[in-house]
Amino acid sequence: MNQTTSVMNARAAGVPESDLAVFFYARLGINLYGSSIVTTRAFAEKNPEVIRKFLAGLVHGLNTMIENLDVSMASLKTYDNLLNDDVEKARMVISLRDMLITPNVLQNGFSSVDMDRLDRTFKQVAPVFNIAAPAAADVYTDRYLPTAKERTVRPWTPPAK
Repeated sequence: MNQTTSVMNARAAGVPESDLAVFFYARLGINLYGSSIVTTRAFAEKNPEVIRKFLAGLVHGLNTMIENLDVSMASLKTYDNLLNDDVEKARMVISLRDMLITPNVLQNGFSSVDMDRLDRTFKQVAPVFNIAAPAAADVYTDRYLPTAKERTVRPWTPPAK
């Protein structure tokens, strides 16, 4: 069961979390990268500053969420005023705690990719789709990233459960 989708939707429907089971892939030896920003090589080469500014804005948005979940919730509600504040804040906390603010991100900032891990990710996933695993260097570049300082995650302490 996916923690940020299924678990939170079950919570919203009134199902106690004690009735659910969550499997963490990383704890089961499946250490995959799960989220990414993707563009075409042609677009990136033609618009490097657009890519840099977008990524800087994304990190700024993530850090804003980290600093104040209430402000983030208010922003979300401008797009969907039917959201349940408690459920969505809990979803944010789970995402931050279990998926975004990792030891690697704390040490190196957002989008600090370990190329060996990315290669392993491709090799683990490719057989499922019956495709050849691409080389990490053919898919990922740090050429358009903001500076390491701009990618630094702000300090965060998860709220008590």
